[in-house]
Amino acid sequence: MKINRIELKNFRNYAHCSIEFDPFINIFIGQNAQGKTNLLEAIYILSMSKSFKTKIIDEMIYFDQDFAKIYGQITNNHKILDLEMILSKLGKKL
Repeated sequence: MKINRIELKNFRNYAHCSIEFDPFINIFIGQNAQGKTNLLEAIYILSMSKSFKTKIIDEMIYFDQDFAKIYGQITNNHKILDLEMILSKLGKKL
């Protein structure tokens, strides 16, 4: 599986973020609390449908928002697939 693109809306410290990944190597550099681990967590959530940091959905939703959305476009066995996870007070929807 290869991730081509990820979009975050209201996820952790990201109000909105869109990243197109290079097919070979990607490096994320930033100071503490800038969102590097949050980006990795979003990728993990799309892969495993759960967080490696918390079981509390409200902790993953941007401050004062009702939901968070994680969208990813992946390539798997030469097929392009779209994945989307919605996190809200009602639970998770994949």
